[in-house]
Amino acid sequence: MIFDDGDRYVTTRECAQLFSVSTTTIRNWVTRGVFPKPYKLGKSVRWRKKESWHLFQKK
Repeated sequence: MIFDDGDRYVTTRECAQLFSVSTTTIRNWVTRGVFPKPYKLGKSVRWRKKESWHLFQKK
């Protein structure tokens, strides 16, 4: 069975690791509209891994 974790939510730190950038860069990309806005889950912010990766691949 193949497991697709694309629908899982990732933290700012995990996003930064996926794209080999700093967490500050992720936040700057969001501010500039280059990266999707995160989902707010309580006090936490998360991104859908699949959505973030797909958007980044298009650029």
